[in-house]
Amino acid sequence: MFTGHSLGAGVAAILSMMFRPLYPNVKCYAFEPPGCTVSLNVAVECEPYVISIVHGNDIIPRVRDANMEML
Repeated sequence: MFTGHSLGAGVAAILSMMFRPLYPNVKCYAFEPPGCTVSLNVAVECEPYVISIVHGNDIIPRVRDANMEML
């Protein structure tokens, strides 16, 4: 099991993807992960074992690369 908050949540999600071939039952609980950590394809692939928890209107999980370019 991996867990993390904010940037640590993004790292935990990536580590769970790396360890998934060795440990097929791996789970990741990501609290407020950054929104631009992975592509849409990767997000869909890890949906069964990465659980993201976002509270309220926190901006960090909603940040996208397109939004950053507009700024």
